[in-house]
Amino acid sequence: MTQTLDRLSSRLRGVSAVVLVAALAVVAVVAATTLRMHLWFAASAMPEEWAHQRASSWIWLRASDLLLVAAVGALGFAVLGREHSVIAVELVTGAVLALLGAAVIEPATTRAAFGRKPRTRVGD
Repeated sequence: MTQTLDRLSSRLRGVSAVVLVAALAVVAVVAATTLRMHLWFAASAMPEEWAHQRASSWIWLRASDLLLVAAVGALGFAVLGREHSVIAVELVTGAVLALLGAAVIEPATTRAAFGRKPRTRVGD
C-alpha cells in the first residue's frame, strides 16, 4: 500500500493544484449526474421505490453538489486578478448558480413533482 501511495504522490508532484481542483469538479459533475439519472429512472420505472432511492442517495447528491460548488468557486478565485478575469467571473457565477440550483430550485421542483413530505433534514 505504501508503494502505491509513493508512486501516486510522485506522479502528482508535477501536477498543479488548479488541475487537481478541476479534476475534482469533473468527478463531482459525473457523480451528481449519475445520481440524478438514477433517480429519474427510479421515478419513471419504479415510482413506489423512488422515495427510498431518494432517501438513500440524498447525502451523496448533496455532497457532489457541494464539491462542485467548492471546486468551481475555488477555480474562479484562483484565476481572479489575472489576465483571465472574465473566466474567473464566469466560474464564480457558475458556482453560485449551481448552489442555488441545488439548494433552492431542485427541492422546489421535487416537491412540485412528487408532493410535499415531512422535512427531516435541511435541504429536503
